Amino acid sequence: MISFIKNKFSNFFFIYLIFFLFVAIIYDLFLNTYIIINKNYYERMFFYAGYCDKQGYGFTKYINEKYAKTIDVNLDATTVAGPIQFAPPQAYFYDYKKKLSDKYLILLNPSAEDLKVNYFSKNYKVIEQKGNCFFAKK
Repeated sequence: MISFIKNKFSNFFFIYLIFFLFVAIIYDLFLNTYIIINKNYYERMFFYAGYCDKQGYGFTKYINEKYAKTIDVNLDATTVAGPIQFAPPQAYFYDYKKKLSDKYLILLNPSAEDLKVNYFSKNYKVIEQKGNCFFAKK
């Protein structure tokens, strides 16, 4: 009877082990664990959300840190539609104590035509530009 229980337990354990390994490989558990252990928060965010590509986390962080003392509103960040559309990064830096304003705008990866038609025709002036990312003021 005891050998039957041991045999049944080892079969279930083997099946659960195979299932766990299968799920771990599909979701890159080992790689993600390695990245979390060896990289700090900023490096991980920069890797996954990009500087001026993807969500533009790096550029938005740079603007928020540089102009934090002079601007007392939440900055609106807009990712312009491209082949792959990402969510805007302003949620990373949102502060409920600050007001929302359309006076300042962070544009991530806009085309030249989109800049002229949609933004510069609305009286936005570029304050700072790095690559294809713009920080503009109305």
